Amino acid sequence: AVVYNGSAGRLVNCLIAQNRREGDNGSAVRITSSGRIINCTIVDNANMYGVRADNSNARVYNSIVYGNGKGGLLNKTDVGRYSCIQGGGTSNHCINTNPLLNSDYTLSEDSPCVDHGSDEYYSGSSNFSTYGDVDLAGHHRIEGVIDMGAYEFSNKCEVRIQSNKTTNIRWGDEVEFSIVNEDAVDVRDVFMWQSSSDGVTWSTIDGAIEDEYQTQILKTSPLRYRLGIVRDGDVCFS
Repeated sequence: AVVYNGSAGRLVNCLIAQNRREGDNGSAVRITSSGRIINCTIVDNANMYGVRADNSNARVYNSIVYGNGKGGLLNKTDVGRYSCIQGGGTSNHCINTNPLLNSDYTLSEDSPCVDHGSDEYYSGSSNFSTYGDVDLAGHHRIEGVIDMGAYEFSNKCEVRIQSNKTTNIRWGDEVEFSIVNEDAVDVRDVFMWQSSSDGVTWSTIDGAIEDEYQTQILKTSPLRYRLGIVRDGDVCFS
């Protein structure tokens, strides 16, 4: 079905695909007034534009609008921000190249949309509590830098980790990380723990090759930890 996005409405974490319209100047989504499209994938809609924007205050954030029969945007064509828009320009951190999606509209490993969105447009101003912290597939929404589209690219494992301390952590405290769902671990798995100060650049911790990791929290300690699992030559992260 074709979606109409009314005044000040929000479409978040949506996939809109494989619709068809008879007649001219149709669109998969229509935005009026200050409507917002946030982390949506609008693709493969026949004989129509991806988005019709009727007001210059409308915005398309962190989204993919590509491969629609008539093109990307209709009417106001400068409403994109950090988005992949077919036929659009490259101002406001937008791109206009093929998003390289998989057949299920998730991002491929080579997609230019990976790590190309803006965290602020999704999680800023307390939006996280409104929009949720997962994407359309239920994966964590921000893995380093947010991606464009409804799906975050994920090479994450089904393994989840936990810490014995989550609040009131003080310098000098011993913190232990362990696996929550042991049933997701395979006997073939090789473990490696990594740390990061910014969630983008990760470093492997020397000697941390068990299914648990314990460290003392110091002022110079990294802010984030994750477990990497090597299984049959492939690597995934918690």
